[in-house]
Amino acid sequence: MKKMLSLLSRVCICVIFVFMVQIIPAEASSYQLGDIDQNGTVDASDALLVLQNSAQLVEFDEYQNIVADVNKDETIDASDALQILKVAAQLDKFTINVDLAVGDEYVIDKIFDVGSYMWIYEVSDESGLSVERTFAELPDDREDFPEQTYTITAQKAGTYEFLLKFIPVGGDEVKAETLYIFNVK
Repeated sequence: MKKMLSLLSRVCICVIFVFMVQIIPAEASSYQLGDIDQNGTVDASDALLVLQNSAQLVEFDEYQNIVADVNKDETIDASDALQILKVAAQLDKFTINVDLAVGDEYVIDKIFDVGSYMWIYEVSDESGLSVERTFAELPDDREDFPEQTYTITAQKAGTYEFLLKFIPVGGDEVKAETLYIFNVK
C-alpha cells in the first residue's frame, strides 16, 4: 500500500511539473480568440492554460493575454476557460456583448488571415451598423498577412449581430467564429 501511494504521489508531482514548465510560444503570428497555445485549434489544452494562468502557475505574453480573455471582461479566469471548453466541444461560439450609443465606434483589431484561411464577416442589419475594414501596411521584406482592423460605427438604436468567421479560402467550413452583439441605445 505504501509503495502504491509513493508511486501515485510521484506521478502527481510529475504531472504538475509538466504543466508548470509547459512551453508557451513567445511571439504571435496569428490571432485566434481562445487559441492560447497557437496550435491553430481551440481545444481543452487552451482552457487548461487559462486555468493555470489564473492560478498563477504560468505567465502569459501579450498575445496570450489578448486571446485568453474570450469574454472581454478584462480578467482572465475560469469563466474564460469554461467558454473555451464550450467552443472546443462545438456547443457554443465566442460571444461578446457591446453596449454603444448611436454614433459611437467599436474597434476590433489584431485580426490576421493565416495560411489558406481567411476571416469574413456578416452583419445582421447593415443600416444599424457600418463596418470599415482596413489592412495594415507591411514592409517589403514581410510575406505574412497584414493585420486587419474592423471599425464598427453604430448608426441607429437596436440590437445587431456582427459575426466574424475563420474559413478556408474557397471553402465554407468554419474553423472559428466570434459573435459580437451590439446593443445600440
